[in-house]
Amino acid sequence: MDAKKTRPKDDRQRLDSLVKELSVKSGLSAVTYRRLIQDLERESEEFGLDSEGRLKVAFFASKPYDIESFTAENGGYFDFHFIGARLDEHSVKSLAGYKAVCIFVNDSVNESIAGSLYEHGVELVAVRAAGVNNIDVSACKALGI
Repeated sequence: MDAKKTRPKDDRQRLDSLVKELSVKSGLSAVTYRRLIQDLERESEEFGLDSEGRLKVAFFASKPYDIESFTAENGGYFDFHFIGARLDEHSVKSLAGYKAVCIFVNDSVNESIAGSLYEHGVELVAVRAAGVNNIDVSACKALGI
């Protein structure tokens, strides 16, 4: 059996066992610990990580070959979300909870979009192309992106 496929279940079983042990030792109910765990998972998602601590990356203008190649090389380190639409004033609104975006040649990160990326908490713009003439680098730098 593939270790990657069994890990989350094993982790959940270990966590359940730990919660029971903590409940007995501390006198707090298992429900209290579960609420704390849910709060921690929610907070990590707000910081751009999924519930397993992987960086959430939104891929814009993604094609089937992008999905295939990046998924094959990921190794479970990142939580990739492939979006067929280009990055623009409308699609940027869907980025709450992401720390990174990966764009293609026809995507544009102008000053306005850079501001929206910053407002949504995005800290990194990666490019699947040569050059950055479609990115307002000065605006991104000024915002810490």
